Amino acid sequence: MGQNNKLQLSETDNTAIGRITTSKRKGVMSHIIPEIVGFDNTTLLKSPDSDIRDNAFRDRTDITTMEIPDCVTWIGDNAFRGCTNLTTIKIPDDVFWIGDCAFFGCTSLTSIVIPNSVTDFGKRVFYDCTSLNSIKIPYGVTWIADGFFDGCTSLNSIEIPNSVIEIGNEAFRSCTSLISIEIPNSVTKIGDCAFRDCTSLSSIEIPDSVTWIGDDVFRGCTNLTYIEIPDSVIEIGVRSFIDCTRLTSIVILDRVTKIGESAFYGCTNLTSIEIPYSVTEIAGAAFGGCTSLTSIKIPNGVTIIREWTFSGCSNLTSIAIPSSVTKVEEGAFQCCTSLTSVEIPCVTIIGEVAFHGCSGITSIKMPSVSLIGKDAFGGCLSLTSIEIPNTVSFIGKEAFSYCTSLKEFIVDEENKYYCSKDGVLYSKDMSVLVAVPGSKRSINIPVSVTKIGYGACEGCESLTSVMVHDNVNIIEERAFEDCINLEELHLRHKKPIDFSMAFPRLDLSNITLFVPIGTGYAYRHHPFYSRFKQVVTER
Repeated sequence: MGQNNKLQLSETDNTAIGRITTSKRKGVMSHIIPEIVGFDNTTLLKSPDSDIRDNAFRDRTDITTMEIPDCVTWIGDNAFRGCTNLTTIKIPDDVFWIGDCAFFGCTSLTSIVIPNSVTDFGKRVFYDCTSLNSIKIPYGVTWIADGFFDGCTSLNSIEIPNSVIEIGNEAFRSCTSLISIEIPNSVTKIGDCAFRDCTSLSSIEIPDSVTWIGDDVFRGCTNLTYIEIPDSVIEIGVRSFIDCTRLTSIVILDRVTKIGESAFYGCTNLTSIEIPYSVTEIAGAAFGGCTSLTSIKIPNGVTIIREWTFSGCSNLTSIAIPSSVTKVEEGAFQCCTSLTSVEIPCVTIIGEVAFHGCSGITSIKMPSVSLIGKDAFGGCLSLTSIEIPNTVSFIGKEAFSYCTSLKEFIVDEENKYYCSKDGVLYSKDMSVLVAVPGSKRSINIPVSVTKIGYGACEGCESLTSVMVHDNVNIIEERAFEDCINLEELHLRHKKPIDFSMAFPRLDLSNITLFVPIGTGYAYRHHPFYSRFKQVVTER
């Protein structure tokens, strides 16, 4: 703008077409903001270009009220950003656009009237206007832009016209005083985080017009108790209802095909949910930490139970897994401590820690399984026996560790990879000890065994005595971890082999080591074996 457009006005000039009141007397300004001239406690506005330009009044903390002249049609980006003492502003009927962050951080602004002439807004227009308590959006606006009211913590009332077709990302995020909101049936899309952390929002009705609900939409809405997802929606986004801790029930109608990752994670008061037959995918951790959920039925279209889907559902007593499910992924039911039995008729793959910590499970039927992952049933304290069908070709490390009530493994004789003897699980050729039942008190390892597998006796709290023949040349890590009642270890090796990695977290001073006659000196002076209670020689 040229110097000839900067008009210095006198206190009596009558050509001014807008007025700004400042918070204190400052005298005549020594510099001129475009079209702004100050004297005393009043600043007058002229705008020959019919707009308020970008950053025009940015960070003017002295401004308390403003009346914009009628000729203005455009309010630029950041125009009043950071005017922290601005309490009221009048926008004329000719304005049709309000730019990005126009009133960003106007923390004293309590209300504003937006004329019907405004048809479009930029993003984050009222971001962090913490004193704004009510507003009416004019008819004709089709999009509530991203972050429009983000952080308006005093906003308790808003009227959305039925011209709006989309609610943008983070539009009402952290509007902590908003109790309810009516979404018109013109809206088809609700963006990511649109109502995230609206902690006072207790109910909301989603109209049938909505076809898409974004990620994190109602995340952290801790007072939301009920919601119905209309049959127009086909996908529930990632983390949509995460940490909605007062949500007790939810209705999902019949067109939803996917429930997104962590969609209901941490909904600690959710007691039941009916998943419609239309759902073919339940993403990872969808119901993780739903500690009040007691039962659930998985529809026939689901083929995989994803990682951590029901992890931490500590009150889940029953679950119906259909024959369509062929894979249970990592941690899917971890710490579902109230589950007592599980039937997975067509599952072929059980992932790592899938049922870890399911301390109430007494039996499990898995007739089609081929792979059991690492620590899959670790900590299933009530499991008394387990049948390994002929289909199993791989069992991961520590798959049955800390199953302290387990009495025996029963392996189908036709299994080509595993067998059992005296209830203990071995490789088919009996060369590898795979797992010892947690309630076993003593074990004499067969002479055919050359390797004791990783975590093979881990958590066997009843085990008091172990005999290891000299054919064993490998004892893998953690093989005897937490065998806290072990009293006797019999090693038949004529030369000490350092098996220290196999005995972590054990007080060796409580264990007597028995070794062949003539080897006592070597064992007593070995860095590892010298830590045992005593070394005794035997035939």
